[in-house]
Amino acid sequence: MLAYEITRDMPMQSIEIETPLEAMQSKVIDGKKVVLASILRAGNGFLDGMLNVIPGARVGHIGLYRDPDTLQAVEYSY
Repeated sequence: MLAYEITRDMPMQSIEIETPLEAMQSKVIDGKKVVLASILRAGNGFLDGMLNVIPGARVGHIGLYRDPDTLQAVEYSY
């Protein structure tokens, strides 16, 4: 449900799809310029659902964890 609210005002494009009855025009989200950036690890649960709604989106990952002493966000080191 969250994916539909987020994408409500996104630009759309028309494509032709083949249904079991006939070909038709349908609106889809223009996902060529959309990037979904998941904050590891908790954000990965949302990522699969968002990709079902915007399959053409690019995917990125942000690696952060919370320092238990200071409670500040820290980047994963490589």
